[in-house]
Amino acid sequence: MSTTMATISSIPAETLSEIFLYHVAVNTIDPLRRGWSYKWAQLRLVCHAWNEVLNYAMFWKNVPVTSPRAMELVLAHSVQTDLYMRGLVTSAVEQADRRKLALMLGSAGRIKELDLWVSEEVIRAFNAPTLEIKRLALKKVPGSNVAPGQDPSTLLIRFQSPALKTLTLENFIWKEIKPMFNDVIEDLTLDELRGIRLQEFITTMQGMKNLRRLDTNRDNWSALQYALPGGIEELSIRGQRRIDGDSFLEALDTLPNLVRLNLESGLTPPFDDPPTHTLAGLESISCMVGRSEDVKCLTFIAAPTLRHIQLQSSGMCHETDEDHRRTLRLVQPLLDQVVRNCPPRTAQFRSSPQYLCIAFTKEPTALVQPDEGIHLKLSMEFRHGMLNFMTTFFKDILERIENVYISDGDYCEKTNLKAWHKVFRVMHNVRSLHLERKGAKVMPEGLHHYEEDGICHTVFPKLEALFLDDVQFCPQRRKNQGARFSTAKTKKRSFIADLKRSFKLRDAAQNENNLTQEDRTLFQLVISNATRLYPSDVEALKKLGVEVVWDSITRRK
Repeated sequence: MSTTMATISSIPAETLSEIFLYHVAVNTIDPLRRGWSYKWAQLRLVCHAWNEVLNYAMFWKNVPVTSPRAMELVLAHSVQTDLYMRGLVTSAVEQADRRKLALMLGSAGRIKELDLWVSEEVIRAFNAPTLEIKRLALKKVPGSNVAPGQDPSTLLIRFQSPALKTLTLENFIWKEIKPMFNDVIEDLTLDELRGIRLQEFITTMQGMKNLRRLDTNRDNWSALQYALPGGIEELSIRGQRRIDGDSFLEALDTLPNLVRLNLESGLTPPFDDPPTHTLAGLESISCMVGRSEDVKCLTFIAAPTLRHIQLQSSGMCHETDEDHRRTLRLVQPLLDQVVRNCPPRTAQFRSSPQYLCIAFTKEPTALVQPDEGIHLKLSMEFRHGMLNFMTTFFKDILERIENVYISDGDYCEKTNLKAWHKVFRVMHNVRSLHLERKGAKVMPEGLHHYEEDGICHTVFPKLEALFLDDVQFCPQRRKNQGARFSTAKTKKRSFIADLKRSFKLRDAAQNENNLTQEDRTLFQLVISNATRLYPSDVEALKKLGVEVVWDSITRRK
């Protein structure tokens, strides 16, 4: 232990601060309180050196507007540092909210980002300029009392800034937000916008020459379809109700620079067969699908540079497996375009009681941007039927796959096993297979081999490496509860027994194909976080010609 601490203590403070910054970045958001968590601050108790590094102002720029005490603590460490504030303040009368407001006003000149659930009375009381603010997100909560006679156009002018690039507004009226719309804004999110004056709205929106990203609720579409600035590169439309497909396609003609399209609101099918709309720069399409009709409009879009398409079921009760099949057939030209522009080498599968998730990408999505490849998240009534359909529908893609990842999930239904096996038998070029926890359940009784007519065949003939993460190798035996149960054993199959059998079948398959010793693939088995794995089992695997790499810390003796 002392040697380890001595090694850590020798790390320069600059390097240690970079390590801590990464740790803080992934452990700060507290979604339940709409603020930032400072649990990472417990690291200051480890030693004096860590405490000194973690007192640097760079670690204290995120100010949780959740309690005056938390704000005071963070602000005391963040002198002369840019501030990012997030939280809730709704009353200008209650003592706690008044204190939070005072602390914000005292630091207003350093605020770079402000994300608040806020009342109108608090906005009116915010009387300090925020000239350095770059991102503003306000959700106005109803129920606050404001003195009559207030001019709505003056409500948000206190947040005007030449540096403001990103603006998110929810539950405001048009007169309140109009002064904030200018040619500086690049990223705009509008939700629950009321009182729009159409011609005035169109003129103002089209004057936003630098607007690149627009995220809006479906309820605003009737006005926005005429007001979209031509420079928009990313368009997102949300909402429960469907929008008119014909007007949507017409609006796309005004967006020559569109790169990303995100549709969480359904589209009605076009009234007639419209002409094909070519979007030369479109690279990504994400669509929430309630029924196959929702993607009918997409069949009239040509996207020669498309690299990503994502289809997700909305989970509505009228969805059927046959409707999913129709959906995939309708968008097949777009899927083919993605495959041409982004040839898939990796397949990732994840199963839950509600959804089956499939991704075809160049690399694992954890290592690349999620806007690449084909991503499907479909709710299914009979999973084995859809898997059989996808084996045929995606046959050309499955034959290209070199890496397979099967994540932890719900794979327990035995009726689905034959369908999974059918999928895997199409994948002739797989070289690495990754199984996580219950993902191993899709390959019982031999991981990559099968017997037919007394002859052993290889499912993954080019498989070179098998990675097992958090897999339970032997089932848990019953505890000794007296003589009656002293010799009782579980009836569950042993995963390690299936694994050994798999490699015996592999050897038999290679003998059947008359492979010489030189032609046989050197197979590597990598085991991480093994549960109930015994050294005798590892030795048995090595005798079968397997190179085993395993975690010596978590193995069982």
